[in-house]
Amino acid sequence: MSQLNEKWHWLSGLHAVEEALAGRSRRVKELWLLHENKDERIGDFVKQARSMGAKVRWVARKELDRAVIVEPDNAGA
Repeated sequence: MSQLNEKWHWLSGLHAVEEALAGRSRRVKELWLLHENKDERIGDFVKQARSMGAKVRWVARKELDRAVIVEPDNAGA
């Protein structure tokens, strides 16, 4: 798993990730995607992230859950 520091901010949910990649207002270091995600936007996310120099990682749900704590109002996003 990646070494994280206090300057990293996690975004979760497709809409938040889409905004971050489209707006380019933040530097995206890594994009973590679920192996089983079949959303049609994923291919575009990968292309955008790579064009920004971000590392793309495909992870299992268990690994993502360990890394990111999702607030209750974002659950299912």
